[in-house]
Amino acid sequence: MNNYHTKILDLLKQDQENTLLFREDKRSTKEMQKISLEMSNQFKDIIKSEGFPCKNKVPLNVYEAGVVLSLHLPTDDLKYIFENIELLSTEEFLLEDKAYFIDRLRLRSGKKQLYGTQVKKDKNGKVEVLPMEDKEKVDERRKALGMSTLAEYLQKFE
Repeated sequence: MNNYHTKILDLLKQDQENTLLFREDKRSTKEMQKISLEMSNQFKDIIKSEGFPCKNKVPLNVYEAGVVLSLHLPTDDLKYIFENIELLSTEEFLLEDKAYFIDRLRLRSGKKQLYGTQVKKDKNGKVEVLPMEDKEKVDERRKALGMSTLAEYLQKFE
């Protein structure tokens, strides 16, 4: 595996560890945010010098790590990445993954999501979909991108 791949996979591992330690109350919000920002800056530097790890150019786990790391970026950086992947072909970037970017960016700008990809757990552990536009047609929009129904997607969290 080349250095580019290793760097991305290492950042994902650090990202997941940072999140886990925060959720287990072993890392403060301030510490978690500081580490997240450092990792975001490292990831941005990788993307600016090497480009996004498109699925037709890297192993699938590296592509998936790139998607996850992108979604954890601050809003302006997420927009930058999305502008660079928005017009990529389905050989390079899955439509389903673009839906995650679209929903996250819409929510961060105060709009409702379109595809229902963004969820949270309530205090009882029940998964709830964050605000969504025209919920009655969500499955039509999801189907157009080759995604499962919203109900099937939500079953993954149970």
